[in-house]
Amino acid sequence: KEFRSTTSNIEDGMINKNLYNLSWEFEDRTTHVTVRDDGFISEYSSYKPTPIEADRKLLFTITKADAKATADAFIKQLNPNIADEYVFQNIERASYRFYFADITSRLSGDTYVVTYARTVNNIPFKSDIMTVHISGYTNEVESYSGSYHKNINFPAPDGKIALTFMLWTLQHS
Repeated sequence: KEFRSTTSNIEDGMINKNLYNLSWEFEDRTTHVTVRDDGFISEYSSYKPTPIEADRKLLFTITKADAKATADAFIKQLNPNIADEYVFQNIERASYRFYFADITSRLSGDTYVVTYARTVNNIPFKSDIMTVHISGYTNEVESYSGSYHKNINFPAPDGKIALTFMLWTLQHS
């Protein structure tokens, strides 16, 4: 039904970048994508209104393995040039919904959150993370956010430098 775009300039401490924000409004959903000027896709979301009853289910119809496979494929499709630099870290069920109507509905959340970290010299670089939210009912990607700092020179993985790098990474995660 409608397409919108805006451009902004952001400095995040490590890089200065232009961001292109693209939004599409369809009959049944709204999709938003943010692309940096270097081609890295940093955000994606697709909102499709669902009935409240779907939010109140306690059991997902999708397994964690299915959600991880969907997230793996999505990241490879979204940012194919760097996807191999990211290693799976964690998958958990989101539990951010809270209803007062009954006790069982207080436990509901509707997505799996799959997290990846850029790994250099077998050490996760926690400043570069990708997070994918997968519907526990449909196995669709609902949202994604990611960061990638391409012009960083990482130290060699030997001796004192590796320990210093690891400590710095842990402090900034």
